[in-house]
Amino acid sequence: MRDSENQQSEQRARRVPVNLKVAVVGDAEDGDELQQAMLVNVARGGVFVGTDTPAEVGSLIHLQFRMLKARICQAVGTVVWKRGITDQAEQTAAGFGVAFVDTNKNMDAFVRNVSALPEKLRGIYLADVLDPRIELGVSTCEVPAVEQANEVA
Repeated sequence: MRDSENQQSEQRARRVPVNLKVAVVGDAEDGDELQQAMLVNVARGGVFVGTDTPAEVGSLIHLQFRMLKARICQAVGTVVWKRGITDQAEQTAAGFGVAFVDTNKNMDAFVRNVSALPEKLRGIYLADVLDPRIELGVSTCEVPAVEQANEVA
């Protein structure tokens, strides 16, 4: 296997699934609108953002989500690849890959912490640290809480 293939394989192996809602906005000069998307996975160098309307390769985008205790995770990155809507049989999500250009300390800590956890504990960590709201600009959208499967009617 060549060195570049080894690097790509290692990068894919280090991706950690998180599946959380994130606010995404493109560079203001491009006139991109603010949208809500799904942060599918994270790695030290970037993220995969799932959306039916992928940003253009080369675009500079801003990502943000809120953690509890009023901590905001923010990142700026460049779109390095995109994938449109594909056949459902392939089970590949539409979206785009982002290489981080800059991150705040909360995003750094989030990626470091979630990457260090075993898969069984990751869901507990995500539920424990994420605020169930996503802020899009000045408005706040409440995300409904997940219902407990074992609730008695």
